[in-house]
Amino acid sequence: MKYIFIIYVLFYLLLSSIYGQTIDERIDKAEYKINSPLQSYDNGSFQLIAIADIDSEFINTFITLKDCFVFVACSKDQWESNERFINGIYKENQLLWLSDQILSHASQAYIIDIMD
Repeated sequence: MKYIFIIYVLFYLLLSSIYGQTIDERIDKAEYKINSPLQSYDNGSFQLIAIADIDSEFINTFITLKDCFVFVACSKDQWESNERFINGIYKENQLLWLSDQILSHASQAYIIDIMD
């Protein structure tokens, strides 16, 4: 267990040195930039609930996804429960892709994997 933690810390430091900022800083910056265009999507009803840095959290076999973030946003109904979700991909100050809206009564969403 100790070695896994050490490997994780070294990996984290390597990514930080490559990007010039920590992974958390990259994600915080992306969250802020994703929320802006979401304000104009569907009358601003969607808000970001989960985000993942593709390069650091997944095995990125698709070179086209380099430096991208994948995210989940939800819309709340009048009773404050999540009713609609969208998935998206963000890169370099723009939303590259948004999914169709997914209807659900789930209370939370997670990004587990990215598949073709």
